[in-house]
Amino acid sequence: MHSCCSVGILLGAVVCDRIFGDPPTRYHPVGWLGKAISAGQRSVRTLGDGRAAGGLLVLVVLVFSAAAALAFEQAVLLLPAAARVAVLSCAAGILLAGRTLSRAGRRVAEHLRLSDLAAAREAVGRMVGRDTEDLDSDGVVRAAVESVAENTTDGMIAPLFFLAAGGLVGLALYKAVNTMDSMLGYTDRRHRRFGWAAARLDDVCNWLPARLSALLWPVAAGICGLDCRGAFRIMLRDGGKHSSPNAGIAEAAAAGAVGVQLGGLSRQRGRVRRRQRLGEPRRRLNWRRIEETVRLSEVVCKLFLLMTAVTTYFLR
Repeated sequence: MHSCCSVGILLGAVVCDRIFGDPPTRYHPVGWLGKAISAGQRSVRTLGDGRAAGGLLVLVVLVFSAAAALAFEQAVLLLPAAARVAVLSCAAGILLAGRTLSRAGRRVAEHLRLSDLAAAREAVGRMVGRDTEDLDSDGVVRAAVESVAENTTDGMIAPLFFLAAGGLVGLALYKAVNTMDSMLGYTDRRHRRFGWAAARLDDVCNWLPARLSALLWPVAAGICGLDCRGAFRIMLRDGGKHSSPNAGIAEAAAAGAVGVQLGGLSRQRGRVRRRQRLGEPRRRLNWRRIEETVRLSEVVCKLFLLMTAVTTYFLR
């Protein structure tokens, strides 16, 4: 595809994400994919609960996701160039999650601003995979900041990277991997072996995008009036402490930028987990830290979009 068209799709996808983002799950392709994964999981588990069965499910989901995206792309090729760019931009924009992430973070911040802790717990519970019923306000803030930072990579940085590298097919494959990881990539007895392939593949897919965006966090912190040096220092010092090979980069940078300490004890499906501390408790944990992290995330995404668009233009 011509470089101008590729850049147009990238820019158009982000615009469409801002316009059409956050649709009801029943109308969203990722929601349909989730139902298909659930149905496939029930069928494949009849063969066993080991890594081989989980790997088979991953392979089947990837093949069908690629086939569906490729069929859509081929159908769109019949349209005039301008219409083709518009349709592919809309399709890609629906698969991005920038607006969804920003709205979710700001919803938690608003509940805390109004001192509605119960609503804040419920809102942050839709963002994270941990138990939130007993969180205090500090715990809610930590969970929200961690989720916004980590999902900046999952929701925007990596999808834009795979859209630029592989078009709609590349984006669809990444979203399939990410959705399988969110549904299967747990460490409890039921998922530890069956979800191993999905979790490891997600780590592999996010490895390069997370590192390509690493230096953008301190730059974005400076643009937002936050602690640029702190973001860079904490990212270098604590980025490797996270259990995820990718999430620690974003979470440590965000912690340094807004001046808070993340990690510590959390409960996931009733099990207590002790996570490494990231950052330093230099500022009070309150709703403003969530707002700052959301703004920081949005600037990182804009910087990555600019970097990706320029690179795509000159390399295509």
